[in-house]
Amino acid sequence: MKTFVKYLFPLLAVALMAAGCGKDSLPVDNEQGGTDSEKGILCFANWNLDVVSDSEIISTDKTPLSLTRTATQAPDTYLIKIYNSKKQEVGSYTYAEIKAQERLELPQDTYTITAESPNYASIADAAWEDEDGAAYYGYTSATVIKRQQTNVTNLTARLANIKTTVAISAELNSLFKQDDDGQQLTTTLSIGDNSLVFGRAETTREPLKAGFFRAVEENNTLRILLKGLYNKAAEGEAPQYVPVNWSQELINVSAGQWRKISIKILNADKGNVQIGITVETWVYDERIDVDVMSAQYSFTEEEIFDEEVSDENSPVLTLENNHDIAQPFRITTEIFDFDVASCSDMISAVVTPAAGSTVASLEAVFDSDSEAFLAALAAAGYANNTVSFWPGENAAGTYCVVKESGSSLLVKVNYAGMKGLYDFPGTHTAKFIAVDSEGRRSYTTMTILVSHSSGSDEGPGIVWEGSDFGQIHILPEGGALDVVINITSATGLTGLNVEIDSNILDEETLTGVGLAPSLDLVNPGSTEGVLQSLKFPTGAEVVGNKNLTFDISEFMPMIYGLAQVNGKSGYVNFKLIAADASGRKEATIQLRVTIPTK
Repeated sequence: MKTFVKYLFPLLAVALMAAGCGKDSLPVDNEQGGTDSEKGILCFANWNLDVVSDSEIISTDKTPLSLTRTATQAPDTYLIKIYNSKKQEVGSYTYAEIKAQERLELPQDTYTITAESPNYASIADAAWEDEDGAAYYGYTSATVIKRQQTNVTNLTARLANIKTTVAISAELNSLFKQDDDGQQLTTTLSIGDNSLVFGRAETTREPLKAGFFRAVEENNTLRILLKGLYNKAAEGEAPQYVPVNWSQELINVSAGQWRKISIKILNADKGNVQIGITVETWVYDERIDVDVMSAQYSFTEEEIFDEEVSDENSPVLTLENNHDIAQPFRITTEIFDFDVASCSDMISAVVTPAAGSTVASLEAVFDSDSEAFLAALAAAGYANNTVSFWPGENAAGTYCVVKESGSSLLVKVNYAGMKGLYDFPGTHTAKFIAVDSEGRRSYTTMTILVSHSSGSDEGPGIVWEGSDFGQIHILPEGGALDVVINITSATGLTGLNVEIDSNILDEETLTGVGLAPSLDLVNPGSTEGVLQSLKFPTGAEVVGNKNLTFDISEFMPMIYGLAQVNGKSGYVNFKLIAADASGRKEATIQLRVTIPTK
Protein backbone atom coordinates (compact mmCIF):
# COMPACT_ATOMS: atom_id res chain seq x y z
CA MET A 1 0.00 0.00 0.00
CA LYS A 2 2.86 2.39 0.79
CA THR A 3 4.38 1.74 -2.64
CA PHE A 4 1.04 2.48 -4.33
CA VAL A 5 0.70 5.80 -2.50
CA LYS A 6 4.31 6.66 -3.27
CA TYR A 7 3.61 6.54 -7.05
CA LEU A 8 0.05 7.95 -6.81
CA PHE A 9 0.97 11.39 -5.47
CA PRO A 10 3.25 12.38 -8.41
CA LEU A 11 0.55 11.26 -10.85
CA LEU A 12 -2.07 13.40 -9.08
CA ALA A 13 0.26 16.40 -9.15
CA VAL A 14 0.74 16.05 -12.91
CA ALA A 15 -3.00 15.68 -13.42
CA LEU A 16 -3.78 18.80 -11.40
CA MET A 17 -1.22 20.84 -13.32
CA ALA A 18 -2.67 19.70 -16.62
CA ALA A 19 -6.20 20.61 -15.56
CA GLY A 20 -5.39 24.33 -15.72
CA CYS A 21 -7.58 26.93 -13.97
CA GLY A 22 -10.93 26.01 -12.53
CA LYS A 23 -13.13 26.98 -9.58
CA ASP A 24 -11.76 24.36 -7.19
CA SER A 25 -10.74 25.43 -3.69
CA LEU A 26 -7.22 26.71 -3.33
CA PRO A 27 -4.67 25.80 -0.67
CA VAL A 28 -4.54 28.28 2.21
CA ASP A 29 -1.20 27.44 3.80
CA ASN A 30 0.74 30.68 3.35
CA GLU A 31 3.77 29.31 5.16
CA GLN A 32 4.16 26.71 2.44
CA GLY A 33 3.87 29.24 -0.34
CA GLY A 34 0.13 28.73 -0.91
CA THR A 35 -2.55 31.31 -1.68
CA ASP A 36 -3.58 34.02 0.78
CA SER A 37 -6.84 32.78 2.38
CA GLU A 38 -8.46 36.17 1.70
CA LYS A 39 -7.60 36.09 -2.00
CA GLY A 40 -8.60 34.13 -5.07
CA ILE A 41 -7.25 33.42 -8.52
CA LEU A 42 -8.19 35.19 -11.77
CA CYS A 43 -7.23 32.70 -14.47
CA PHE A 44 -6.24 33.55 -18.08
CA ALA A 45 -4.82 30.11 -18.95
CA ASN A 46 -7.30 29.37 -21.75
CA TRP A 47 -8.36 32.95 -22.42
CA ASN A 48 -8.80 34.25 -25.97
CA LEU A 49 -8.93 37.87 -27.09
CA ASP A 50 -10.39 38.41 -30.56
CA VAL A 51 -10.85 41.50 -32.70
CA VAL A 52 -13.87 41.98 -34.95
CA SER A 53 -13.05 43.04 -38.51
CA ASP A 54 -15.24 43.77 -41.52
CA SER A 55 -15.14 41.92 -44.82
CA GLU A 56 -17.05 43.14 -47.88
CA ILE A 57 -17.52 40.83 -50.86
CA ILE A 58 -17.77 42.70 -54.20
CA SER A 59 -19.25 41.22 -57.39
CA THR A 60 -17.80 41.74 -60.87
CA ASP A 61 -20.07 44.75 -61.47
CA LYS A 62 -18.81 46.35 -58.24
CA THR A 63 -22.08 45.69 -56.42
CA PRO A 64 -21.59 44.67 -52.77
CA LEU A 65 -22.97 41.15 -52.38
CA SER A 66 -22.62 40.79 -48.65
CA LEU A 67 -20.83 41.99 -45.59
CA THR A 68 -19.65 39.70 -42.84
CA ARG A 69 -18.08 40.26 -39.46
CA THR A 70 -15.04 38.06 -38.81
CA ALA A 71 -13.09 37.76 -35.58
CA THR A 72 -9.34 37.15 -35.52
CA GLN A 73 -7.02 36.73 -32.57
CA ALA A 74 -5.71 40.04 -31.25
CA PRO A 75 -2.03 40.93 -31.70
CA ASP A 76 0.23 40.40 -28.69
CA THR A 77 0.65 44.19 -28.40
CA TYR A 78 -2.96 44.77 -27.28
CA LEU A 79 -3.15 46.21 -23.75
CA ILE A 80 -5.04 44.41 -20.96
CA LYS A 81 -6.07 46.41 -17.89
CA ILE A 82 -7.84 45.20 -14.75
CA TYR A 83 -10.01 47.39 -12.52
CA ASN A 84 -11.66 46.59 -9.18
CA SER A 85 -15.25 47.47 -8.27
CA LYS A 86 -14.09 50.93 -7.14
CA LYS A 87 -12.80 51.53 -10.68
CA GLN A 88 -9.18 51.49 -9.48
CA GLU A 89 -6.62 49.99 -11.84
CA VAL A 90 -4.96 46.96 -10.21
CA GLY A 91 -2.97 45.63 -13.17
CA SER A 92 -1.79 46.45 -16.70
CA TYR A 93 -0.29 43.94 -19.16
CA THR A 94 0.14 43.28 -22.84
CA TYR A 95 -1.84 40.40 -24.30
CA ALA A 96 1.42 38.45 -24.59
CA GLU A 97 2.22 39.05 -20.91
CA ILE A 98 -1.20 38.01 -19.63
CA LYS A 99 -1.08 34.79 -21.67
CA ALA A 100 2.37 33.98 -20.28
CA GLN A 101 1.42 34.74 -16.67
CA GLU A 102 -1.93 32.88 -16.84
CA ARG A 103 -2.91 33.37 -13.18
CA LEU A 104 -3.33 36.50 -11.04
CA GLU A 105 -3.87 36.44 -7.28
CA LEU A 106 -6.39 39.13 -6.27
CA PRO A 107 -8.61 40.04 -3.28
CA GLN A 108 -12.26 38.98 -3.42
CA ASP A 109 -14.11 41.49 -5.58
CA THR A 110 -15.76 41.93 -8.97
CA TYR A 111 -13.23 43.01 -11.59
CA THR A 112 -13.54 44.60 -15.02
CA ILE A 113 -11.02 43.38 -17.59
CA THR A 114 -10.51 45.72 -20.54
CA ALA A 115 -8.68 45.16 -23.81
CA GLU A 116 -7.60 47.93 -26.16
CA SER A 117 -5.56 48.36 -29.28
CA PRO A 118 -2.22 50.18 -28.78
CA ASN A 119 -3.62 53.34 -30.38
CA TYR A 120 -6.82 53.41 -28.29
CA ALA A 121 -5.49 55.91 -25.73
CA SER A 122 -4.57 58.34 -28.51
CA ILE A 123 -7.35 57.90 -31.07
CA ALA A 124 -6.77 60.27 -33.99
CA ASP A 125 -9.39 62.97 -34.54
CA ALA A 126 -9.63 61.84 -38.18
CA ALA A 127 -7.48 59.30 -40.02
CA TRP A 128 -7.55 56.83 -42.89
CA GLU A 129 -7.50 53.08 -42.42
CA ASP A 130 -3.96 52.79 -43.79
CA GLU A 131 -2.87 55.41 -41.24
CA ASP A 132 -3.79 53.06 -38.39
CA GLY A 133 -7.03 55.02 -37.93
CA ALA A 134 -9.14 52.14 -36.56
CA ALA A 135 -9.05 51.67 -32.77
CA TYR A 136 -10.60 48.78 -30.85
CA TYR A 137 -11.81 48.24 -27.30
CA GLY A 138 -13.70 45.64 -25.29
CA TYR A 139 -14.36 44.61 -21.71
CA THR A 140 -15.70 41.78 -19.61
CA SER A 141 -16.14 41.19 -15.89
CA ALA A 142 -15.24 38.40 -13.50
CA THR A 143 -15.87 37.87 -9.81
CA VAL A 144 -12.99 36.60 -7.70
CA ILE A 145 -14.03 34.55 -4.68
CA LYS A 146 -11.53 33.96 -1.93
CA ARG A 147 -9.84 30.53 -2.04
CA GLN A 148 -11.33 29.85 -5.49
CA GLN A 149 -10.18 30.13 -9.09
CA THR A 150 -12.24 32.01 -11.68
CA ASN A 151 -11.80 31.69 -15.44
CA VAL A 152 -12.01 34.94 -17.42
CA THR A 153 -14.51 34.63 -20.25
CA ASN A 154 -13.26 35.13 -23.80
CA LEU A 155 -13.40 38.71 -24.99
CA THR A 156 -13.96 40.38 -28.35
CA ALA A 157 -12.62 43.90 -28.96
CA ARG A 158 -14.79 46.01 -31.23
CA LEU A 159 -14.49 49.31 -33.07
CA ALA A 160 -14.00 52.21 -30.63
CA ASN A 161 -14.26 55.09 -33.10
CA ILE A 162 -16.53 55.89 -36.06
CA LYS A 163 -15.90 54.23 -39.43
CA THR A 164 -17.08 55.94 -42.63
CA THR A 165 -17.09 55.04 -46.31
CA VAL A 166 -18.51 56.90 -49.31
CA ALA A 167 -19.88 55.32 -52.52
CA ILE A 168 -20.81 57.47 -55.52
CA SER A 169 -23.13 55.90 -58.08
CA ALA A 170 -21.73 55.44 -61.61
CA GLU A 171 -24.47 57.65 -63.05
CA LEU A 172 -23.74 60.50 -60.66
CA ASN A 173 -20.00 60.12 -61.16
CA SER A 174 -20.33 60.41 -64.96
CA LEU A 175 -22.24 63.69 -64.75
CA PHE A 176 -19.44 65.56 -62.98
CA LYS A 177 -16.41 67.10 -64.64
CA GLN A 178 -13.06 65.44 -64.14
CA ASP A 179 -9.71 67.13 -63.81
CA ASP A 180 -6.65 65.51 -65.30
CA ASP A 181 -6.20 63.56 -62.06
CA GLY A 182 -9.89 62.60 -62.01
CA GLN A 183 -10.47 64.21 -58.60
CA GLN A 184 -12.78 67.15 -59.40
CA LEU A 185 -15.68 65.49 -57.55
CA THR A 186 -15.07 65.34 -53.78
CA THR A 187 -17.08 64.35 -50.72
CA THR A 188 -15.97 65.85 -47.42
CA LEU A 189 -17.09 64.22 -44.18
CA SER A 190 -16.59 66.08 -40.92
CA ILE A 191 -17.36 65.81 -37.22
CA GLY A 192 -16.81 69.11 -35.46
CA ASP A 193 -13.58 70.63 -36.78
CA ASN A 194 -12.20 67.29 -37.99
CA SER A 195 -12.66 66.28 -41.64
CA LEU A 196 -11.66 63.77 -44.31
CA VAL A 197 -11.92 64.39 -48.07
CA PHE A 198 -13.02 61.41 -50.16
CA GLY A 199 -11.97 61.90 -53.78
CA ARG A 200 -13.50 60.29 -56.86
CA ALA A 201 -11.00 57.39 -56.81
CA GLU A 202 -11.69 56.57 -53.16
CA THR A 203 -15.42 56.26 -53.81
CA THR A 204 -15.09 53.70 -56.61
CA ARG A 205 -12.23 51.45 -55.49
CA GLU A 206 -12.60 47.85 -54.35
CA PRO A 207 -13.16 47.71 -51.44
CA LEU A 208 -14.15 51.22 -50.39
CA LYS A 209 -11.50 53.28 -48.64
CA ALA A 210 -12.44 53.77 -44.98
CA GLY A 211 -11.94 56.86 -42.86
CA PHE A 212 -12.20 56.94 -39.06
CA PHE A 213 -13.32 59.70 -36.70
CA ARG A 214 -12.93 60.06 -32.97
CA ALA A 215 -16.32 60.40 -31.28
CA VAL A 216 -16.16 63.82 -29.62
CA GLU A 217 -19.51 63.23 -27.90
CA GLU A 218 -21.77 60.26 -27.18
CA ASN A 219 -24.01 61.27 -30.08
CA ASN A 220 -22.27 63.14 -32.90
CA THR A 221 -23.35 64.96 -36.05
CA LEU A 222 -21.62 63.81 -39.24
CA ARG A 223 -21.67 66.47 -41.96
CA ILE A 224 -21.53 65.57 -45.66
CA LEU A 225 -20.43 68.07 -48.34
CA LEU A 226 -20.44 67.03 -52.02
CA LYS A 227 -18.60 69.46 -54.33
CA GLY A 228 -17.92 69.44 -58.03
CA LEU A 229 -18.83 70.80 -61.47
CA TYR A 230 -22.08 69.26 -62.75
CA ASN A 231 -22.95 68.97 -66.45
CA LYS A 232 -26.46 70.33 -66.86
CA ALA A 233 -26.53 70.00 -70.67
CA ALA A 234 -28.84 67.44 -72.26
CA GLU A 235 -27.42 64.29 -73.78
CA GLY A 236 -25.60 65.04 -77.07
CA GLU A 237 -25.19 68.76 -76.32
CA ALA A 238 -21.95 70.53 -75.46
CA PRO A 239 -21.16 70.27 -71.72
CA GLN A 240 -22.36 73.14 -69.54
CA TYR A 241 -20.82 72.84 -66.10
CA VAL A 242 -22.29 74.50 -63.02
CA PRO A 243 -20.85 74.32 -59.49
CA VAL A 244 -22.65 72.09 -56.98
CA ASN A 245 -22.22 72.36 -53.21
CA TRP A 246 -24.65 69.85 -51.72
CA SER A 247 -24.65 69.27 -47.97
CA GLN A 248 -26.48 67.11 -45.48
CA GLU A 249 -26.14 66.03 -41.86
CA LEU A 250 -26.41 62.68 -40.11
CA ILE A 251 -27.32 62.85 -36.43
CA ASN A 252 -26.81 60.39 -33.57
CA VAL A 253 -23.56 59.03 -34.98
CA SER A 254 -21.78 56.99 -32.29
CA ALA A 255 -18.53 55.17 -31.67
CA GLY A 256 -18.63 51.55 -32.82
CA GLN A 257 -20.70 52.31 -35.92
CA TRP A 258 -19.79 52.01 -39.58
CA ARG A 259 -21.69 54.62 -41.61
CA LYS A 260 -21.84 53.40 -45.22
CA ILE A 261 -22.86 56.44 -47.25
CA SER A 262 -24.18 55.97 -50.79
CA ILE A 263 -24.91 59.04 -52.94
CA LYS A 264 -26.78 58.94 -56.23
CA ILE A 265 -28.79 61.04 -58.71
CA LEU A 266 -32.55 60.90 -58.16
CA ASN A 267 -33.65 63.15 -61.00
CA ALA A 268 -31.59 65.20 -63.43
CA ASP A 269 -34.37 66.42 -65.76
CA LYS A 270 -33.94 69.93 -67.19
CA GLY A 271 -30.70 70.49 -65.39
CA ASN A 272 -32.19 70.21 -61.91
CA VAL A 273 -29.74 68.44 -59.59
CA GLN A 274 -31.60 66.19 -57.14
CA ILE A 275 -29.24 64.11 -55.09
CA GLY A 276 -30.32 61.23 -52.87
CA ILE A 277 -28.42 59.65 -50.02
CA THR A 278 -28.80 56.24 -48.41
CA VAL A 279 -26.95 55.47 -45.20
CA GLU A 280 -26.55 51.99 -43.82
CA THR A 281 -25.23 51.59 -40.32
CA TRP A 282 -23.40 48.46 -39.21
CA VAL A 283 -22.77 47.98 -35.53
CA TYR A 284 -21.19 45.16 -33.49
CA ASP A 285 -22.00 41.81 -35.12
CA GLU A 286 -25.40 42.69 -36.56
CA ARG A 287 -26.80 44.92 -39.25
CA ILE A 288 -29.42 47.45 -38.14
CA ASP A 289 -31.72 49.52 -40.34
CA VAL A 290 -31.12 53.22 -39.91
CA ASP A 291 -30.91 56.59 -41.61
CA VAL A 292 -32.51 55.77 -44.95
CA MET A 293 -32.93 59.15 -46.58
CA SER A 294 -35.83 59.80 -48.94
CA ALA A 295 -35.96 62.24 -51.87
CA GLN A 296 -37.32 64.78 -49.39
CA TYR A 297 -34.21 64.32 -47.22
CA SER A 298 -36.06 62.89 -44.22
CA PHE A 299 -34.52 60.34 -41.87
CA THR A 300 -36.07 57.27 -40.35
CA GLU A 301 -35.59 56.67 -36.66
CA GLU A 302 -32.45 54.76 -35.74
CA GLU A 303 -32.67 51.51 -33.82
CA ILE A 304 -30.16 51.33 -30.97
CA PHE A 305 -28.53 48.03 -30.09
CA ASP A 306 -29.33 47.19 -26.49
CA GLU A 307 -26.47 45.65 -24.54
CA GLU A 308 -28.04 45.87 -21.10
CA VAL A 309 -29.92 42.57 -21.05
CA SER A 310 -29.89 40.61 -17.81
CA ASP A 311 -28.13 37.26 -17.91
CA GLU A 312 -30.09 34.08 -17.31
CA ASN A 313 -30.20 33.14 -13.59
CA SER A 314 -28.74 36.52 -12.63
CA PRO A 315 -29.78 38.23 -9.34
CA VAL A 316 -33.37 39.49 -9.05
CA LEU A 317 -34.16 42.81 -7.33
CA THR A 318 -37.56 43.24 -5.69
CA LEU A 319 -39.15 45.75 -3.30
CA GLU A 320 -40.64 44.98 0.10
CA ASN A 321 -43.79 46.45 1.70
CA ASN A 322 -46.10 45.49 -1.21
CA HIS A 323 -44.29 47.68 -3.74
CA ASP A 324 -43.91 46.50 -7.36
CA ILE A 325 -40.51 47.35 -8.85
CA ALA A 326 -42.23 47.82 -12.23
CA GLN A 327 -44.37 50.66 -10.81
CA PRO A 328 -43.08 54.10 -9.75
CA PHE A 329 -42.29 54.54 -6.06
CA ARG A 330 -44.05 57.74 -4.96
CA ILE A 331 -42.46 60.02 -2.35
CA THR A 332 -44.92 62.67 -1.19
CA THR A 333 -45.42 65.05 1.71
CA GLU A 334 -47.96 62.82 3.46
CA ILE A 335 -45.49 60.00 4.19
CA PHE A 336 -43.29 62.30 6.33
CA ASP A 337 -43.56 63.52 9.92
CA PHE A 338 -40.88 66.18 9.76
CA ASP A 339 -41.24 67.13 13.46
CA VAL A 340 -40.02 63.75 14.69
CA ALA A 341 -37.90 62.91 11.61
CA SER A 342 -39.82 59.82 10.55
CA CYS A 343 -41.13 58.44 7.29
CA SER A 344 -43.99 55.94 7.03
CA ASP A 345 -42.97 54.39 3.69
CA MET A 346 -39.28 53.82 3.00
CA ILE A 347 -37.59 52.12 0.06
CA SER A 348 -36.51 48.59 0.99
CA ALA A 349 -34.99 46.38 -1.71
CA VAL A 350 -33.96 42.72 -1.73
CA VAL A 351 -31.41 41.35 -4.21
CA THR A 352 -31.86 37.58 -4.50
CA PRO A 353 -29.28 35.47 -6.35
CA ALA A 354 -29.91 32.09 -7.94
CA ALA A 355 -29.48 29.00 -5.76
CA GLY A 356 -25.85 28.20 -5.08
CA SER A 357 -24.58 31.75 -5.65
CA THR A 358 -24.23 34.99 -3.70
CA VAL A 359 -24.36 38.67 -4.58
CA ALA A 360 -20.82 39.73 -5.44
CA SER A 361 -21.49 43.39 -6.27
CA LEU A 362 -24.32 45.93 -6.44
CA GLU A 363 -24.32 49.48 -7.77
CA ALA A 364 -26.93 51.94 -9.00
CA VAL A 365 -26.68 54.50 -11.80
CA PHE A 366 -29.03 57.45 -11.25
CA ASP A 367 -30.69 59.75 -13.75
CA SER A 368 -33.27 62.50 -13.30
CA ASP A 369 -35.20 65.29 -14.94
CA SER A 370 -34.04 67.43 -12.00
CA GLU A 371 -30.70 69.09 -12.73
CA ALA A 372 -30.46 70.02 -9.05
CA PHE A 373 -30.64 66.34 -8.06
CA LEU A 374 -27.86 65.36 -10.46
CA ALA A 375 -25.76 68.30 -9.29
CA ALA A 376 -26.21 67.17 -5.68
CA LEU A 377 -24.99 63.67 -6.58
CA ALA A 378 -21.88 65.11 -8.20
CA ALA A 379 -21.25 67.44 -5.25
CA ALA A 380 -21.48 64.44 -2.89
CA GLY A 381 -18.65 62.76 -4.81
CA TYR A 382 -20.63 60.18 -6.81
CA ALA A 383 -18.84 60.06 -10.17
CA ASN A 384 -21.01 59.44 -13.23
CA ASN A 385 -24.10 59.46 -10.95
CA THR A 386 -23.08 55.97 -9.77
CA VAL A 387 -23.35 54.70 -6.18
CA SER A 388 -21.58 51.45 -5.20
CA PHE A 389 -23.38 49.56 -2.42
CA TRP A 390 -21.53 46.25 -2.29
CA PRO A 391 -18.93 44.88 -1.64
CA GLY A 392 -16.69 46.97 0.57
CA GLU A 393 -17.70 50.22 2.21
CA ASN A 394 -21.23 51.30 1.26
CA ALA A 395 -20.80 54.62 -0.56
CA ALA A 396 -24.34 55.62 0.47
CA GLY A 397 -23.90 54.64 4.12
CA THR A 398 -25.37 57.92 5.38
CA TYR A 399 -28.61 57.26 3.51
CA CYS A 400 -29.15 53.51 3.63
CA VAL A 401 -28.13 50.26 5.28
CA VAL A 402 -26.80 47.36 3.19
CA LYS A 403 -26.40 43.93 4.73
CA GLU A 404 -26.49 40.23 3.88
CA SER A 405 -29.43 38.02 4.78
CA GLY A 406 -28.47 34.47 3.92
CA SER A 407 -27.43 34.58 0.27
CA SER A 408 -29.57 37.68 -0.41
CA LEU A 409 -28.58 41.32 -0.04
CA LEU A 410 -30.83 43.86 1.69
CA VAL A 411 -30.79 47.60 0.89
CA LYS A 412 -32.89 49.67 3.28
CA VAL A 413 -33.12 53.44 2.80
CA ASN A 414 -33.29 55.38 6.10
CA TYR A 415 -34.99 58.68 6.93
CA ALA A 416 -32.00 60.72 5.76
CA GLY A 417 -32.12 58.97 2.39
CA MET A 418 -35.88 59.44 1.97
CA LYS A 419 -35.64 63.10 3.02
CA GLY A 420 -32.69 63.55 0.63
CA LEU A 421 -34.85 62.31 -2.27
CA TYR A 422 -37.85 64.38 -1.12
CA ASP A 423 -35.76 67.56 -1.32
CA PHE A 424 -35.63 67.20 -5.14
CA PRO A 425 -39.10 67.07 -6.74
CA GLY A 426 -39.20 65.34 -10.11
CA THR A 427 -38.78 61.96 -11.74
CA HIS A 428 -35.66 60.03 -10.78
CA THR A 429 -34.49 56.61 -11.99
CA ALA A 430 -32.05 54.21 -10.36
CA LYS A 431 -30.64 51.48 -12.60
CA PHE A 432 -29.40 48.72 -10.29
CA ILE A 433 -26.62 46.52 -11.65
CA ALA A 434 -26.15 43.32 -9.64
CA VAL A 435 -23.47 40.69 -10.28
CA ASP A 436 -23.44 37.30 -8.60
CA SER A 437 -20.53 35.05 -7.63
CA GLU A 438 -20.78 33.30 -11.01
CA GLY A 439 -20.30 36.58 -12.89
CA ARG A 440 -23.94 36.78 -14.05
CA ARG A 441 -25.24 40.33 -14.33
CA SER A 442 -28.76 41.78 -14.01
CA TYR A 443 -30.16 45.23 -14.77
CA THR A 444 -33.22 46.52 -12.89
CA THR A 445 -34.54 50.08 -13.22
CA MET A 446 -36.59 51.68 -10.48
CA THR A 447 -38.54 54.92 -11.04
CA ILE A 448 -39.00 57.33 -8.13
CA LEU A 449 -41.59 60.11 -8.36
CA VAL A 450 -41.11 62.94 -5.87
CA SER A 451 -43.80 65.58 -5.37
CA HIS A 452 -44.53 67.99 -2.54
CA SER A 453 -48.23 67.25 -2.63
CA SER A 454 -50.88 65.15 -0.93
CA GLY A 455 -49.81 62.15 -2.96
CA SER A 456 -53.11 61.75 -4.77
CA ASP A 457 -52.87 59.67 -7.92
CA GLU A 458 -55.33 61.98 -9.67
CA GLY A 459 -53.96 65.23 -11.01
CA PRO A 460 -50.67 67.07 -10.52
CA GLY A 461 -49.26 68.14 -7.19
CA ILE A 462 -49.38 71.88 -6.35
CA VAL A 463 -47.25 73.33 -3.55
CA TRP A 464 -46.72 76.88 -2.32
CA GLU A 465 -43.15 76.95 -1.03
CA GLY A 466 -42.99 77.89 2.64
CA SER A 467 -46.72 78.44 2.91
CA ASP A 468 -50.14 76.78 2.89
CA PHE A 469 -53.00 77.21 0.43
CA GLY A 470 -55.48 76.74 3.26
CA GLN A 471 -54.22 79.88 5.01
CA ILE A 472 -55.54 83.39 4.32
CA HIS A 473 -52.60 85.77 3.77
CA ILE A 474 -52.75 89.45 4.67
CA LEU A 475 -50.93 91.41 2.00
CA PRO A 476 -48.61 93.80 3.85
CA GLU A 477 -48.28 97.47 3.01
CA GLY A 478 -46.48 97.73 -0.31
CA GLY A 479 -47.45 94.16 -1.22
CA ALA A 480 -44.16 92.34 -0.44
CA LEU A 481 -45.07 88.63 -0.25
CA ASP A 482 -43.17 85.57 -1.49
CA VAL A 483 -45.33 83.41 -3.76
CA VAL A 484 -43.31 80.58 -5.32
CA ILE A 485 -45.40 77.74 -6.74
CA ASN A 486 -44.19 74.19 -7.53
CA ILE A 487 -46.32 71.96 -9.76
CA THR A 488 -45.27 68.35 -10.33
CA SER A 489 -46.71 65.77 -12.71
CA ALA A 490 -45.63 62.20 -13.33
CA THR A 491 -46.74 62.35 -16.96
CA GLY A 492 -46.27 66.02 -17.85
CA LEU A 493 -48.73 68.92 -17.63
CA THR A 494 -51.45 69.25 -20.24
CA GLY A 495 -53.16 72.39 -18.89
CA LEU A 496 -52.78 75.24 -16.41
CA ASN A 497 -55.46 77.87 -15.76
CA VAL A 498 -55.88 80.76 -13.33
CA GLU A 499 -59.29 82.07 -12.23
CA ILE A 500 -59.37 85.40 -10.40
CA ASP A 501 -62.17 86.11 -7.93
CA SER A 502 -61.82 89.57 -6.37
CA ASN A 503 -63.68 92.73 -5.44
CA ILE A 504 -60.42 94.61 -6.01
CA LEU A 505 -59.36 93.09 -9.35
CA ASP A 506 -62.73 93.24 -11.08
CA GLU A 507 -63.03 92.62 -14.82
CA GLU A 508 -62.69 96.32 -15.71
CA THR A 509 -59.51 96.70 -13.65
CA LEU A 510 -58.00 93.50 -15.06
CA THR A 511 -58.81 94.52 -18.63
CA GLY A 512 -57.12 97.85 -18.01
CA VAL A 513 -53.81 96.11 -17.24
CA GLY A 514 -54.10 93.56 -20.08
CA LEU A 515 -55.45 90.61 -18.08
CA ALA A 516 -58.80 88.85 -17.67
CA PRO A 517 -60.70 87.07 -14.85
CA SER A 518 -60.06 83.69 -16.53
CA LEU A 519 -56.58 82.97 -17.88
CA ASP A 520 -55.46 79.96 -19.93
CA LEU A 521 -51.67 79.80 -19.52
CA VAL A 522 -51.26 77.17 -22.26
CA ASN A 523 -53.11 79.35 -24.79
CA PRO A 524 -52.82 82.86 -23.30
CA GLY A 525 -53.68 84.82 -26.44
CA SER A 526 -53.38 88.61 -26.03
CA THR A 527 -52.55 88.30 -22.31
CA GLU A 528 -49.26 86.45 -22.96
CA GLY A 529 -46.98 89.47 -22.79
CA VAL A 530 -48.38 90.71 -19.46
CA LEU A 531 -48.33 87.19 -17.95
CA GLN A 532 -44.70 86.69 -18.91
CA SER A 533 -43.75 90.08 -17.44
CA LEU A 534 -45.35 88.92 -14.17
CA LYS A 535 -43.30 85.65 -14.30
CA PHE A 536 -46.24 83.35 -15.11
CA PRO A 537 -45.22 80.42 -17.37
CA THR A 538 -47.03 80.17 -20.70
CA GLY A 539 -47.33 77.91 -23.74
CA ALA A 540 -44.43 75.49 -24.23
CA GLU A 541 -43.12 76.31 -20.73
CA VAL A 542 -46.18 74.51 -19.37
CA VAL A 543 -47.08 71.69 -21.75
CA GLY A 544 -45.21 68.46 -20.99
CA ASN A 545 -43.41 69.94 -17.98
CA LYS A 546 -43.07 67.46 -15.11
CA ASN A 547 -41.59 69.86 -12.58
CA LEU A 548 -42.74 73.45 -13.05
CA THR A 549 -41.62 76.19 -10.64
CA PHE A 550 -42.63 79.83 -11.03
CA ASP A 551 -42.23 82.87 -8.82
CA ILE A 552 -45.08 85.42 -9.01
CA SER A 553 -43.95 87.47 -6.01
CA GLU A 554 -43.59 90.49 -8.33
CA PHE A 555 -47.36 90.38 -8.95
CA MET A 556 -48.13 91.10 -5.28
CA PRO A 557 -47.00 94.79 -5.20
CA MET A 558 -49.06 95.35 -8.38
CA ILE A 559 -52.16 94.04 -6.59
CA TYR A 560 -51.53 96.33 -3.64
CA GLY A 561 -50.93 99.29 -5.97
CA LEU A 562 -54.20 98.71 -7.87
CA ALA A 563 -56.12 98.47 -4.58
CA GLN A 564 -54.48 101.69 -3.42
CA VAL A 565 -55.28 103.54 -6.66
CA ASN A 566 -58.92 102.43 -6.52
CA GLY A 567 -59.13 103.05 -2.78
CA LYS A 568 -60.50 99.54 -2.20
CA SER A 569 -59.84 97.08 0.58
CA GLY A 570 -61.01 93.51 0.13
CA TYR A 571 -60.03 90.10 -1.14
CA VAL A 572 -58.19 88.53 -4.05
CA ASN A 573 -58.39 84.78 -4.69
CA PHE A 574 -56.29 83.09 -7.37
CA LYS A 575 -57.51 79.58 -8.16
CA LEU A 576 -54.81 77.49 -9.90
CA ILE A 577 -56.12 74.57 -11.96
CA ALA A 578 -53.46 72.14 -13.18
CA ALA A 579 -54.20 69.11 -15.38
CA ASP A 580 -52.30 66.08 -16.68
CA ALA A 581 -53.14 62.62 -17.99
CA SER A 582 -54.23 61.43 -14.54
CA GLY A 583 -56.73 64.25 -13.88
CA ARG A 584 -56.82 67.80 -12.53
CA LYS A 585 -55.97 69.47 -9.25
CA GLU A 586 -57.01 72.85 -7.82
CA ALA A 587 -55.39 75.11 -5.22
CA THR A 588 -56.33 78.68 -4.24
CA ILE A 589 -54.07 81.52 -3.16
CA GLN A 590 -56.21 83.57 -0.69
CA LEU A 591 -55.17 87.20 -0.13
CA ARG A 592 -56.65 90.02 1.96
CA VAL A 593 -55.76 93.66 1.26
CA THR A 594 -56.38 96.55 3.63
CA ILE A 595 -55.79 100.09 2.37
CA PRO A 596 -55.26 102.60 5.23
CA THR A 597 -57.90 105.32 5.39
CA LYS A 598 -56.77 108.94 5.21
